[in-house]
Amino acid sequence: MSVRRWTVVLAFTVILLGLSGESVGLSSEGMFLMEIRQSLEDPEDNLSSWNATNIFHCVWDGVNCDGDSRVWSLDLSARNLTGSISPAIGFLSSLRHVNLSFNSISGSIPRSIGNCTELEVLDLGDNLLTGKIPVEIGNLTNLQGLYLINNLLGGPIPASIGNLPLLSEILIYSNNISGPLPSSIGNLTSLKVLRAGQNFISGPIPPSIVSCKNLTYLGLAQNLLDGVIPREMGRMQNLRNLVLWQNLLVGGIPPELGNCSRLKMLALYDNDLRGQIPREIGRLHSLKMVYIYANNLNGSIPEELGNLTAVTEIDFSENDLTGTIPEELGKILSLELLSLFENKLRGPIPRSFIELENLRELDLSMNQLDGLIPVGLQNLPFLTKLILFDNLLSGEIPPLLGSNMMLMNLDLSENQLNGSIPDTLCDSEVLEWVYLSSNQLTGTVPKSLARCKSLLRLVLMNNDLVGAVLMDITNNSEIIDLELSGNSFEETIPAELAKCRSLKVVSLAGNRFYGELPLSLGELTHLAAFNVSNNLLTGSIPSSLGNCYKLLRLDLGGNMINGSIPAEFGNLTLLEQLSLADNDIIGEIPPSLSNCFHLSGLELGGNKLEGSIPSELGKVISLQYALNLSSNLLSGEIPPELGDLVLLMSLDLSNNDLTGSIPDALGKLTGLTFLNISYNRLTGPLPSVPVFQSMTASSFDGNKGLCGGLLPGCPSSNGLSPPLTQAYMWQETTVSTGALVGIIAAVIGGAAFMIIAGACWFCKHPGVLLPVDEKPHLSQVSHYASSDGIYSEFAKGANKNVRVP
Repeated sequence: MSVRRWTVVLAFTVILLGLSGESVGLSSEGMFLMEIRQSLEDPEDNLSSWNATNIFHCVWDGVNCDGDSRVWSLDLSARNLTGSISPAIGFLSSLRHVNLSFNSISGSIPRSIGNCTELEVLDLGDNLLTGKIPVEIGNLTNLQGLYLINNLLGGPIPASIGNLPLLSEILIYSNNISGPLPSSIGNLTSLKVLRAGQNFISGPIPPSIVSCKNLTYLGLAQNLLDGVIPREMGRMQNLRNLVLWQNLLVGGIPPELGNCSRLKMLALYDNDLRGQIPREIGRLHSLKMVYIYANNLNGSIPEELGNLTAVTEIDFSENDLTGTIPEELGKILSLELLSLFENKLRGPIPRSFIELENLRELDLSMNQLDGLIPVGLQNLPFLTKLILFDNLLSGEIPPLLGSNMMLMNLDLSENQLNGSIPDTLCDSEVLEWVYLSSNQLTGTVPKSLARCKSLLRLVLMNNDLVGAVLMDITNNSEIIDLELSGNSFEETIPAELAKCRSLKVVSLAGNRFYGELPLSLGELTHLAAFNVSNNLLTGSIPSSLGNCYKLLRLDLGGNMINGSIPAEFGNLTLLEQLSLADNDIIGEIPPSLSNCFHLSGLELGGNKLEGSIPSELGKVISLQYALNLSSNLLSGEIPPELGDLVLLMSLDLSNNDLTGSIPDALGKLTGLTFLNISYNRLTGPLPSVPVFQSMTASSFDGNKGLCGGLLPGCPSSNGLSPPLTQAYMWQETTVSTGALVGIIAAVIGGAAFMIIAGACWFCKHPGVLLPVDEKPHLSQVSHYASSDGIYSEFAKGANKNVRVP
């Protein structure tokens, strides 16, 4: 709305208020303020002093006036206001400071704000403002500070912003601003701070920005900027913070940045920068933080970086850096964080690192470093995080590691370390994470570590550790992750483990745990993953596990567990993977498993399950990776409802006693890559659907009644009839009475002859007949799993076992 139109509206408002008697003594600026008040909503009544009866507007809350009673400051920040900003604000021509920040004001910034030509500070940050930054902002030639952060403003930055010669700070980050950065920004010779991150600003960084010679902070992170970093930026002698991370910048890091002698922070990470790290960076003696990780930089780390005597944090991780880590980095005694993970660095960890007495975090993981861990690292007093996983490090863990420091996180997994675990790791009693998996560690777990009450995660998988550890861990009620798989621990699982009420992950697979699973496991209500596969466990499955409602993965396979599958498993509605394979479980498959509607893998093979396959399993349409019911004693027909599992990739029903025909509905399983229904008693033709034609004939072996498709053809209806059952033959064949008597007499006579002949032969060959209990039966030889671990963990894919009787 134009200024002229607002003048008419205001005059009309004055007349109305005058007629009502509410405007007596109220000045014109008071009237403008009342217009502003009417467009705002004030649920907490913070603006109660703003009313027409209080004629002296200069005492209203948030209003400050000069000696002529003209409003020069309006501060309504943090008053929980909503509503919108009235265009009447443009009539307060003496305004120098406006602060409406930290409210929930919506709508757009009125264009009339351009009439406040005396304005020096405009702060509308932390609201819900939408629309564009008005072009009229370029009329505020006295403006020094523009603060529009944390709104919903869109559109481009107006080029008219280059008309503000006194502007020293622009803070417009966390909006939806788009378009290019205007080249007119170079006209702002007084500009010291430009922070426009977390927007959608695109295009290249304009070279004209180097004309902002007083710029100290350039923050354009989290935008869509592309192109190269202008080499001209090396002329910005006052620049202290260059923050360009998470954009689409390409090219190399300009060596000219080494001329920005006052630079303290260089944040270029998460772009597509290539080439080498310029050795000129080593000239930035004021540099404190350098972050250039998550790019595509290559080459070696320049040894000149050892001259950065003021730097506290270096992060070059997630690049393609090669070569060795220069010893010169050990000269940076101010260094507190060094992160070089996920590169291609090789060679040893520099011994000079033992001199980094201020080091807090050292992460050299996911490289090709070899040699020993320098023993002197155990003497760094402030070291809290030591992360060296996925390298080729050998030798022993420094024996006093943790004794002289506040160690919190230790990850040395996936190396070639040997020896024992130091008993000093938790001396500081602040240790939270210990990851030592996939090494060659031996001995027992130190009691001081197992009983460490600050410990949250203990991951020791795939070592050669022995002894007992679980009873000591039960003293820690805060531990959330316990992973001990792939060792030689030998003990029972104590009922006291339920004291660890915060446990979310328990992985004890591939050890020598024995005895029964305790009923108290049902008290671990935060449990998300429980894996005790491939141990020596016996007894039945505790039904109390059905109380662990947050379970996502449950693996009890490869033990000697007996009893039946608890119907209470149907309560585990979040369960994604269930494996009970290779046990001695009996009984029927509970239909309640159909309540596990997030289940993607179900492995029940290699047990003694009997009865029919529940048709209710067809309701678990989330089944994707595997449905394995092989090598059991299941009988009856294949439920056609299994055809509703349209996501299923692997189906194994082999080595059971299933009968009937293969349902045509299985043809809907178009995603099947593995199918095995061999060694049952199925009959009839293979369904003529593509999914069966893509399988091999071995998928159907051992079913003598199957025919067609990949198998020998079925007898044609216009030729010989299909094989008939004996009962069917008696019903359908017409035989005369005389012929029938003759047939019966012949059969009886032949049988009598065989009995007599057999008796005579037995008299000559005593001891040849087997006892009844030694005769093999298909059901007895087919339910045992093979000795080579055919039932792999369901998380790794479907079982591809093909057993023959």
